[in-house]
Amino acid sequence: MIIADNGFWLALADQNDTFHILAKLAIQKFNELLITTWPVITETCYLLLTRKGVASQIAFINSMNVGAFQINSRSISTRSIERFSLE
Repeated sequence: MIIADNGFWLALADQNDTFHILAKLAIQKFNELLITTWPVITETCYLLLTRKGVASQIAFINSMNVGAFQINSRSISTRSIERFSLE
């Protein structure tokens, strides 16, 4: 399993990104499940829209819809937040 943050998704989508080639090579080299989170998806969609336009944003959303990566939907519970703030 590989955890992908927005920097990876942006590099993959932008041919002018410094890490574009490395991101493409990583996809080819590692035959692992890609996993990300809803906050990363939200930020990636916003950054793709503002930097590359709506077509890039839609392509990313479509890749999510066809299962190109898995979404970790675990959320922090209120109890966890309370415990953290008391420590």
